[in-house]
Amino acid sequence: MSTALLHEIVTKADGNPFLLEELTRSVAEQGAMHAPLAIPDTVHAVLTARIDRLPAVAKRVLQTAAVIGTEVPFSLLAAMTRLSKEALSQSLAQLQAAELLHETSLVPESVYTFKHTLIQDTAYHALLESTRRQQHLQIIQILAERCVTTAAHQPAWLAHHYTEAGCVEQAVPHWQQAGQRAVDRSAHAEAIAHFTQGLALLRTLPVTPARARQELTLQCSLAVQLATRGAATPEVERTYARALELCQQVGNTQELFPVLYGLSRLYKKRGKLQQARDLGEQLLVLAQYQDDSALLLRSHYVLGDALLWLGEFPAARAHLEQGIAVYDRQQHDIHDLLYEADPWLNCLGALSVTLWFLGYPDQALQRSTEAVTMAHELSYPYILARVLVDAAYLHWFCREWVRLQERAEALRTLAAANGFTELYARATYRYGLALVKQGQIAEGLAQFHASMDTLQVTQSGDAQALRLAQLAELYRCTRHPETGLQVLAAAMDADTEERFDASGRYSLKGELLLLLPEPGVHQAESCFQQALLTARRQSAKMPELRAALHLSHLWRQQGKRTEARQLLAPVYGWFTEGFATADLQKARALLGELA
Repeated sequence: MSTALLHEIVTKADGNPFLLEELTRSVAEQGAMHAPLAIPDTVHAVLTARIDRLPAVAKRVLQTAAVIGTEVPFSLLAAMTRLSKEALSQSLAQLQAAELLHETSLVPESVYTFKHTLIQDTAYHALLESTRRQQHLQIIQILAERCVTTAAHQPAWLAHHYTEAGCVEQAVPHWQQAGQRAVDRSAHAEAIAHFTQGLALLRTLPVTPARARQELTLQCSLAVQLATRGAATPEVERTYARALELCQQVGNTQELFPVLYGLSRLYKKRGKLQQARDLGEQLLVLAQYQDDSALLLRSHYVLGDALLWLGEFPAARAHLEQGIAVYDRQQHDIHDLLYEADPWLNCLGALSVTLWFLGYPDQALQRSTEAVTMAHELSYPYILARVLVDAAYLHWFCREWVRLQERAEALRTLAAANGFTELYARATYRYGLALVKQGQIAEGLAQFHASMDTLQVTQSGDAQALRLAQLAELYRCTRHPETGLQVLAAAMDADTEERFDASGRYSLKGELLLLLPEPGVHQAESCFQQALLTARRQSAKMPELRAALHLSHLWRQQGKRTEARQLLAPVYGWFTEGFATADLQKARALLGELA
């Protein structure tokens, strides 16, 4: 090959290995290694020239294979081309020799794939559109007659052929089935693509009640999958808003339930807890009216979770335990297309945190372990990720920093592997908390701040006050009380309905005030008193114990030993479990000093 020709090939390839290979092959096939040639500028032009030089039958086989798809079974290709086995095998051998097709499977039959998608695309578009549609329709007919099993197990393949054949009404339900199969495999991005394709086609059909019902199912299914990227994002809100419009058109209360459920989760994720609670109460009424235990489970979970974050712990516990009580593994579908995650495991996770606040840390850890173990057995990544979120919360409150880091690392790995953007950010900030608590301050704070930016982008407004309070706690650990107080002020002034850890915020403010160069002792005492009052009002026994500990320490330093013991002893005496936890051990030690 001449230097000039080589230079021209390299220049036109412009660093594209596939184009470089195809240009070189084109020159070689034309047998002119030295004479100047008019080399095509694009891969498409090169491939078109190569395909046109094929024998007529081989070219027809290649174009038919391009219509069939990325995987081409021998039997389907034979039925489409109506060639004898020998003639078809000869053409396939020619195409393999030309490195256009490869045989990738022998069992249960030979299957061929294109060397590159550009080859398939070029061969496909060389056919007239009318010819392509006719061949897509022919494939559908052959699959229906000869390959029932294949069609049933590959709805996306069938949906594609119906779409390209122009059979929209038949294509839409197959895209929905394809989305369902993707969900079953936890292939969330693929499911989103399939549901989106079905909705796009559905919009081309006349407006009818049947179309509205079909769109409603697709919109709800799509919203659930979009939520794996971020449950509070605008696209999730838009999808559920459209679903609500469709519910009003359809007028069926049964179809309303998944929409209200999805909206309640959206509002909770945005920190609009009262709206989430109101919708939860509507859901409970609908579930009771329909006398459906699966719907009762979901409504009790929504209500219990909202009440937990509103700081109404006894009511939260009641609903979460009722949800767990109605669960029947044989009856309830843990992976329902219209709902996120698994409500029973969600109930367990939320209940574990609720039990900690109510003063039952051993039961809380038992419930959390039960949820994580079951989630691992189910092998659904998103379900496991959601369970790990609650497990990490619990370890934070229990002051178990090593376990917090382990849960955060597991959650982060899982979220990264499956594209769970929001959950990855939640895992990262928990990881940062654990690092700071174990002395890795700079890295921990960097991880924490990076995650806060992502959560803001995904509009995740839930736990905003808690996250700010946790950041203030990190500044307490690093002996920066002024900065901690500034952050905590933002947490306490935040426009949030969150009362989840209201008592803890007052206690933390008191701790920070005592660390100032000129300690604000009287202000700190007032904060501890407010923390104690808030905890008692919420029946939150663990926060009450912590507030009593802080106030008792302060009083002991002031010489009020009797008052300190009289405050702490009855609070500690209430507990019947959790004596191995850090809080109860500190309380026992202080009472021993005050004896």
